[in-house]
Amino acid sequence: MTYLRLTTLLALLAFAAAAGCSQTKTVIAQGPMTQSVQFIGVPSSLTVVQQNGEKDEAGDLKRIQAQIRNESNRSKAWQLEYKVQFFNADGREVTSTAKGWVMLTIGRGELATLNGSTTQPGAVRATVTVREFDPKQ
Repeated sequence: MTYLRLTTLLALLAFAAAAGCSQTKTVIAQGPMTQSVQFIGVPSSLTVVQQNGEKDEAGDLKRIQAQIRNESNRSKAWQLEYKVQFFNADGREVTSTAKGWVMLTIGRGELATLNGSTTQPGAVRATVTVREFDPKQ
């Protein structure tokens, strides 16, 4: 992990703690395509169940999918949003087909699938970021 990424992650952790957010955690992926799934200020009961991706003939990453489960006992569903970012071998972001954050509602015991794709060549990995929905943003 680079110094800049580590510094950014530590700053996010401090901000979340100061703001009274539920949680900030990063789950490092097991596979070579998804670098991480990052939860920012979301309930600790959200867990990553599965991650996978799809490459084209040239070996470029085209699509990524992560499944999360709400293991909470809370009766009210969580209102969340997520985004998927793709990166090339140099760590520069490759344009995604998604425009901004995508809304997600996940109830107690439910499984949700988070999808992202890119049409740009050169993507070798992706990150998925999930945060609690804030209508002011």
